[in-house]
Amino acid sequence: QSEAERDAALASALAGARRTSKLAEQLLALGRISARSDDYRMERLSLNAVCCDVIGTIEPLLSRRGQAVGLEAPEDCEVWGELSQLRRLLQNLIENASVHGAPAGEIQVRVARSGGQVLLSVANDGVPIAAHEREKLFTPYYRPAGAAPGGHGLGLAIVKEIVDQHGASVRLHPKADGQGTVAEVTLAAFVPATPGPA
Repeated sequence: QSEAERDAALASALAGARRTSKLAEQLLALGRISARSDDYRMERLSLNAVCCDVIGTIEPLLSRRGQAVGLEAPEDCEVWGELSQLRRLLQNLIENASVHGAPAGEIQVRVARSGGQVLLSVANDGVPIAAHEREKLFTPYYRPAGAAPGGHGLGLAIVKEIVDQHGASVRLHPKADGQGTVAEVTLAAFVPATPGPA
């Protein structure tokens, strides 16, 4: 009946359209990843380069939300992986950390080598995830009570599928100071083949 009501109705409709579009995109992504489409190709990759690429793409969105994102990578770490999937994995972890983190907090991405493994972690500020919820969050469509609106419970399910296809592992745990959550992925480090005897 009024301009204000029309504006509110339009905003609600646009928000609903965005949620539906995001759900469709996530469902398609999960289907493609699960099916290993024709362009699926494992190769030698610099995980540092993947992080720089994804962070450069997503940083403007985080900045508009008032959040900052940083990368700590003491050395270049190479893994054997599928490029588009590892990009998707990191994008989902950063997006998840943003949505569920402190409004003006910092998201810290870290890459480090530990023996024959490479650890990729994404940490946020805010209330840590309760212990009894952590494993459930990798289940498709699972959303804990009090979760931020707009999600569909597929982001971490996609991460888990990618992790499984890479023979890797993922876990959630509180930050050392108790003020936030860390998502940590453990991947096998790339090891060049050693030449056989002549």
